[in-house]
Amino acid sequence: MLPAVNRRPVFRLPASVRGGAAALLLASCAAGAPEGRPPAAAPPAVAVPVPTSQSAPPAPPAAAPACEDEAFASVWPRLRAHLEAGVDGLVPLIDPDHGVFVIDNPGAFVVPMHFRSMAEAGERVPKLTPEHYAIRCPEPRTDATPRFSCETEEWSTSGCVLTPDPGFSVARWYDLALKYEVLPAAEANAGLERARRTDAAISNGVYVTEAAIGFYFGRVGCTWRLLAIDTVTPCSA
Repeated sequence: MLPAVNRRPVFRLPASVRGGAAALLLASCAAGAPEGRPPAAAPPAVAVPVPTSQSAPPAPPAAAPACEDEAFASVWPRLRAHLEAGVDGLVPLIDPDHGVFVIDNPGAFVVPMHFRSMAEAGERVPKLTPEHYAIRCPEPRTDATPRFSCETEEWSTSGCVLTPDPGFSVARWYDLALKYEVLPAAEANAGLERARRTDAAISNGVYVTEAAIGFYFGRVGCTWRLLAIDTVTPCSA
């Protein structure tokens, strides 16, 4: 006879409970793996850069407005009104940064000078004072810049003469001032550099033989300006 073996009691679920647990197990399998396939893996995360104030390039500076192609003939009526309005009429024609050159012969030599304003010019040039300045240009004509002959004492062309590309040179008078020591070397050399830039800008001249004064214009930026004045009295040396 076999010896007795200790057996643990077996706990059995009731039939109704075993059926419910089996149904839950089957439902969870069906939900976790539809149609028998394993669940799809989640897509990898993609890093999206966040824009910052430094990531965007700075906006380009606004372009400067283009100058209008304003011909001298179209502005001449306005310029003439300024010339005929006395010395005060010349003031708005002077660029405050550029100033104005004046060529005069106060003595035996022709002297180039540079001024920041008409008030300064009037202190040294008698023709540019209110009591001596008088310009009238009722019937302008286009021709070469008038030349005065000391032999015949006549002008090559008389009246109010408009000259495109007059070929007037301020720098020429500074070269002569250096050569003949009319001006101190330092002053002449400083003026010469500025005069060369002015010569390059001069595009139109107006000479009034009755007053023996010439006006030379050019554009500074987009504005027509009076760049140089010739007040030399012919044959006075």
